[in-house]
Amino acid sequence: ITKLDTHVAAETIPGQNETTTLMVELLSAGATPTVRDAFVTGMVARFPDDFTRQGLKATWREIAEELKRNAANAARERAQAANFEMTPEERSAERDRLWPLVKELAEASDLMARVIAQVHSLGVVGETHLVKLVFIAGVSRLLDAPINPLVKGASSGGKSFVSQQTLRLFPPESMLMLTTSSPLSLVYDSTPLAHKIICVYEATQLQADETSVAAMLLRCLISEGKIIHQTTVEAPDAEYGRRTVTIVREGPISLLITTTGELHAENETRMLSIRVSETRSQTTGVLNRLGDRAAGNLEPMPDLSVFHDLQRWLALGPTDVVVPFAPQLVSQVPPHLVRFRRDIQQLLTFIKASALLHQAQRKLDPDGRVVATLDDYRLAYEVFVPILGQVTGRTVTDGVRAVINLVASRVLALDYNQIELRAAAEFVSDWCGQPSILRQAFADGLDAHTATAQRMTGKVRPEDVTPEERQAAKPCNFGLLYRMGARGFFNYLRTSFEPDITYEEASRRRDLFFAGYPDLARWQDEYSRHSRECGFTSTIAGRRWHWEWNAKSEEDVDPDAPFYEDQLAGFNGALAVNLPIQGSCAEVMMLALARLHTVLRDQPASLIATVHDEAVLLVPNDMQVAGTIADIARREMVAAFLDVFPNAPTLNLVDPKIGRNWGETQSLTKWLDG
Repeated sequence: ITKLDTHVAAETIPGQNETTTLMVELLSAGATPTVRDAFVTGMVARFPDDFTRQGLKATWREIAEELKRNAANAARERAQAANFEMTPEERSAERDRLWPLVKELAEASDLMARVIAQVHSLGVVGETHLVKLVFIAGVSRLLDAPINPLVKGASSGGKSFVSQQTLRLFPPESMLMLTTSSPLSLVYDSTPLAHKIICVYEATQLQADETSVAAMLLRCLISEGKIIHQTTVEAPDAEYGRRTVTIVREGPISLLITTTGELHAENETRMLSIRVSETRSQTTGVLNRLGDRAAGNLEPMPDLSVFHDLQRWLALGPTDVVVPFAPQLVSQVPPHLVRFRRDIQQLLTFIKASALLHQAQRKLDPDGRVVATLDDYRLAYEVFVPILGQVTGRTVTDGVRAVINLVASRVLALDYNQIELRAAAEFVSDWCGQPSILRQAFADGLDAHTATAQRMTGKVRPEDVTPEERQAAKPCNFGLLYRMGARGFFNYLRTSFEPDITYEEASRRRDLFFAGYPDLARWQDEYSRHSRECGFTSTIAGRRWHWEWNAKSEEDVDPDAPFYEDQLAGFNGALAVNLPIQGSCAEVMMLALARLHTVLRDQPASLIATVHDEAVLLVPNDMQVAGTIADIARREMVAAFLDVFPNAPTLNLVDPKIGRNWGETQSLTKWLDG
């Protein structure tokens, strides 16, 4: 009150800083609510035009909460310092005490999936790769050379929010969060820095230039693992009245920075850069989440204590990790980019941090070190490869990508189910002016081979068809679709399917097939004659195969000659119906590849091969990501088919399969269910 009266006498008004200082002094001295009310009343009475009771109380409350947080952090710092001073026996005992609390989480095969789900429950939408990077980087604080994420994005893009929510899974004593700081604050702060996560949000001061003191100190911390700062202090007994003092701030640290722009190259090359998602779908998801929050449709605040205890348990255990396959991995790194020396170290650190996180599921070597596995590499791949691509662009060689992809990906194969039969069904429908028998079968969701077996055996219900009958129908569909004659069909069956079949049996099956599909027989006969008369056969897109004339001139052609006996050479009835079907299917595949190339640009997927009517992709070994990519690819492949055959049924048209390699793929649905 005396200080306030001094302002009244001088006709001045206390500034914000002085008011805050007065409140801090009172609270630090143990001010009670009565003292608070007296202070607020005195302020409002003396300066009624400048302060309100409500505003002063709100400021008091904020300062009180901040002081309480600082006190709690200081207590945790003391506890952490005590942990580092524990004897091996004490550390082991504390780790044993924590084990029952974290056992279920530490041994969970879906540990990272639980981390992502927990972060999503805190309000984060999507951003799976960013969450993985920030979380694993946080775990890497326990290693000798931690990972340092640099999260970029436009203002309001969510870069700081995602990082903050992910780091809530770490105990407060493991972090130091900064929004602003003086250049030398890291030097003079007494808080231990070793094995901590330092977060710098919206780091505009670090963007300026290479000589920024703050940027230089952080660069030393992440490169050298320590700060060594010399300064002078007064020393009356010294020769010049001052002496030199060396301050050493030990690391290592994991540095996380969020920014809207680029850092200086000297800083950025020491970090792993990743951009937040700015796609329309991501924005839609965020807006929906904001709507839910405004409507009060939020999940209850989760208990994060088990995640905090897991980090404390990890800090007390073995932190040395070996990567047995590191030599093979390093041998594939191209030597033409110097910064790859740092990148490969970050990749290896990522693998080590994953092994450290999953140490309850990993073996120890004879020296007590955690042994990383290919599962740790797969997790590193899912995050690291997109980052590597952002940084290096086209300089990443096919060899590097191939090695990484082979180890850490899954093969996703999407093929058109019986596409040639579906194409024939559309040609027959258009030619005959009504839905073909085959088109109706596909519209009903029937398997074409089962449908053919029904037509050939006279069975009404698909379930009555035996496996042997379905198997016998297959070569009929494959061979007779292209107008094989009786002799050709007999040779086809005998060579490829049934060596002991008789000519009579082959002819009988051929007759049964065309009796079951009279509209197909009509189209084959009439269209082949039509194409012969036109001089060519063609695909849907108009690509043509022209027949050639043997005649020297038009006068050599007898217009009255029988249909198959004039001078037209090269004509083939089977080719006449083959080209429209297979050629148009090829056009479907061309359109599908063009569509896939466009939609997969922003996805962690690579199109590595096409085999006939099948697209083969490499995707991350992540169920959610693989499922999303499969849905996108299937949608585009169906759309490509409809571009060529607009009225065709598409039920069960595209069949996605997934596996470690192309020869071991299984149904994607079964894989996701498993």
